[in-house]
Amino acid sequence: MTKAEKKLFIKNFTKTFVDEFISKIDKVPEDWDGIEIRTWLADTVSDEARRWEIKQNPKGKRARKYRNDIAISEL
Repeated sequence: MTKAEKKLFIKNFTKTFVDEFISKIDKVPEDWDGIEIRTWLADTVSDEARRWEIKQNPKGKRARKYRNDIAISEL
């Protein structure tokens, strides 16, 4: 992927989450503030991450390379 393609992927991917969260805003308890909302956002994204290939095969070659890339690149 080119850098432009990566940026577009990130924008499109995160937009799906934003749209989902905004569509559910009327269901969010009125007393929730930033702490609960951050936790809800993180839990939802984390649940989705579990469905991804790297998470399904955490001992695989691609997963090892991914973790190494994260550490080396300080992401």
